[in-house]
Amino acid sequence: MTVLRPYVYLALSILALAGVAGLYAKGRLDATHAAQRAKLEERIRGLEADMAAEHNARVLDAMQAKTDREDEVAVAAKTKELKSALKDRDAVVFDSMDADRLRDTFWHQD
Repeated sequence: MTVLRPYVYLALSILALAGVAGLYAKGRLDATHAAQRAKLEERIRGLEADMAAEHNARVLDAMQAKTDREDEVAVAAKTKELKSALKDRDAVVFDSMDADRLRDTFWHQD
């Protein structure tokens, strides 16, 4: 068996340390990437939940808008019906002279 010189042992030691350091660095890099991926996946889940909530709100708003339009049409029809039912709809009920007389009555002015 041949005797290895000390620098061969040193070279082998350096290679072994470099291998260990490389494995350690790869492990840290993998851990960092895993943490970043977990954060991104959590953010994606949050954004998807926000999108679903917004979609539901839009659907509810559309349903409410449809109901409001139907109510508006019904109120307009009822208003038109009531206006046409008035016998003296063009008559002035309370004019400026009536307002003056009422003011004078309440404040006792002559």
